[in-house]
Amino acid sequence: MEERIDNYITGKMTPEEILQFRKDLNTDMQLREEYERVKEISDAIQRRALKDKLVQVEKTKKRSPRFNWRTPIYSMAAAASLALFVNNGACYYVSNRLMNTATDLYAELEAPVSRSANEVDELLENVYENIGHGDLSSASKDLDAVSVAIEDQMKKEYDNAELNEYYHSILMVQEQEAEWYRAIILMKRGKISKSKAALKSIVSGKGLYAEQAQALLDSKFNL
Repeated sequence: MEERIDNYITGKMTPEEILQFRKDLNTDMQLREEYERVKEISDAIQRRALKDKLVQVEKTKKRSPRFNWRTPIYSMAAAASLALFVNNGACYYVSNRLMNTATDLYAELEAPVSRSANEVDELLENVYENIGHGDLSSASKDLDAVSVAIEDQMKKEYDNAELNEYYHSILMVQEQEAEWYRAIILMKRGKISKSKAALKSIVSGKGLYAEQAQALLDSKFNL
């Protein structure tokens, strides 16, 4: 039980394990009580570690006989150091939260289905599977191949106008799915600025995932 809880909190579970764990939380009261206890301790440890670090910085300032911290230049240096520490801590927190969020988003995805006679669906399926296996490098390469394939397919024109519109609409959906996969990969890697840029691009595109991307921007990037 404790190992499952620890793996869930530290983001070490697979998407399938996450879904099962959450189901168990709703049915197993002993598991829920233990999870809430461990989560409370984990949060307290993180808060205490940050507080101790700040106290240590303050003690170091007081011990040093060489500098007069009231002198403007040293006060500015101290403030800059503290700001850097707090900023790094905040970035680490956001990065960690992004990776956990990406795992949740992946768990909510449905496996790609074939909708056309082109190679894009097969490539998207590879992306989906590689993300699930944690092979983000291969997933990124497959996404690059998706972009090239979609660009090539968009150039094709069919004699039948309705057929032409149909295939182009599928390609547009596939392109939006590829953008969403890329955003998930960036979040799983903890890339804050790149994740934010990817989500903003999705929002501006006003596609399938625009509302979800905006919700993430509003909730996950508030330092």
